[in-house]
Amino acid sequence: MQRRGSERPTPGLFDPIGRVSGNQRLGFMNVGWRLFLVGWMFWSGSLAAQISREIQAVESIPDMLERLADQADPEQHPFLNELRVERYESSLRQMRQSGFEYARTLESWAEELLRCGRAEEVAVRWGEVARLRVQGMPGRDGSRSVSGPRLAEAVAWMRLGEQENCLAGHSPSACILPFDAEAVHRRRRPMQEAIRILQVQLEADASDLSARWLLNLAWMAAGGYPDRVPRKHLIPPEVFRSFRDVPGFTNRAAALALDDARLSGRAVAEDFDGDGDIDLVVTSLGMRHPIKYYRNNGDGTFTERAREAGLDREWGGLNVQQTDYNNDGLPDLFVLRGGWFGEDGRLPKSLLKNLGGGVFTNVTREAGLLSLHPTQTAAWADFDGDGWLDVMIGHETRGGHAHACQLFRNRGDGTFESCGESAGVGVSAWVKGVAAGDYDNDGKPDLYLSVLGGKNVLFRNRCRPGLMRFEDASEAAGVQEPWHSFPTWFFDFDQDGWEDLFVVIRRRTSVKWRRIIWGFLMEARNRACIATEARADSRM
Repeated sequence: MQRRGSERPTPGLFDPIGRVSGNQRLGFMNVGWRLFLVGWMFWSGSLAAQISREIQAVESIPDMLERLADQADPEQHPFLNELRVERYESSLRQMRQSGFEYARTLESWAEELLRCGRAEEVAVRWGEVARLRVQGMPGRDGSRSVSGPRLAEAVAWMRLGEQENCLAGHSPSACILPFDAEAVHRRRRPMQEAIRILQVQLEADASDLSARWLLNLAWMAAGGYPDRVPRKHLIPPEVFRSFRDVPGFTNRAAALALDDARLSGRAVAEDFDGDGDIDLVVTSLGMRHPIKYYRNNGDGTFTERAREAGLDREWGGLNVQQTDYNNDGLPDLFVLRGGWFGEDGRLPKSLLKNLGGGVFTNVTREAGLLSLHPTQTAAWADFDGDGWLDVMIGHETRGGHAHACQLFRNRGDGTFESCGESAGVGVSAWVKGVAAGDYDNDGKPDLYLSVLGGKNVLFRNRCRPGLMRFEDASEAAGVQEPWHSFPTWFFDFDQDGWEDLFVVIRRRTSVKWRRIIWGFLMEARNRACIATEARADSRM
């Protein structure tokens, strides 16, 4: 680009001579400075990356978890609701309090507030959202725009009812369908408000199945089901009856101080301290939620001992699995993190070695299992038949950066070798379930990956001691569907000696599935699960 009034072109950043006329030294100085700046930028970037790698190489996993929690972006992380509430409140203060944009921001604020557990604050604002939505869309039918906020308002009141009754006034049968007399709410105003709103919605749109379901649920909680539910909206009691007579269970969690009211996670029941009694380990996906370790006292009670067990700084974990990676007979723990978090889910897993007596130490780095990928699923099995448990980890690729699944071969010395790519299982997909099972009865555990929004994958085991190798048998076995699947496992459903495969659909689908499920031939639209049976010819 040439400047007016000058014959000299502006030197290019990567032009080695500047192509100048006149003051050559000035041109060379400009080029020199530019080359110096470019070199400094590359060097500083490389240095920053090197420093980051060195920090990662020396910091402990708990320190890393704390640092990553501090750095988490509330715009990307789906569970940093309090921080997002603050941002929405800041935006609302700067906006004119009318119009569709204000209503949409107010709606987002209310949704986050509800997820924070502040139901009462939310319930009184949803009516305002509905009114603002209609006002912001002149000349258009606002019925559909109003239905969303209207249902959300009803849900907020129902959530408040849960907080005032199921949590504050908990009983063993609380929130278990169908409600019995003990589960009926004593503080009924929230449910009555929800019923009023849902009836208005159904008058506007009698085909709204969500509103119909919530109305029946609200009347159950208020003690008026089925008699007080309008006949045209009633879901018959037969729908809630079991096909078989199953003995009831009594919820003892609250009485034993085991009612851990945090976010989604997993529980493992195992004798971790070797005293013959079953202990409990419970996780929560909250980035600052530590593992809970409940030691069984042997008298029907438990004592929380996470700090004594060395687990109090092991934060987060949507999933936790027991394993015995070093063959010492003591159950170890493997914590999986980052599932559903997207790119903010680049969190370390934790391999927690049982030292005996219910005490653990983090050996993730020493074992060679340190990697930063979003995950919630893995399967432990001796894939190569050498007597040591290997592990297959399913990662979540949701667009953008690829997070290939990882297979780690157990070397038998406390360390693992990464071999997913060479073994042929380095799939990059939104993997939500990994299951190991011998579907072809050849004595080797095979692998099945359940993919959300893609084809599922069945890997046939072709491993031998010292060599990991799998082949894709998905199409031949007929198990690439369903498209939007989630949990999965192998089990011999019909007791014929062949491992069957169960796959759960997460999203609604218009496909009609016909399968033998729990002994009944069922044809369903939008059903939540399917099962396909493994045959002797290795087709499913």
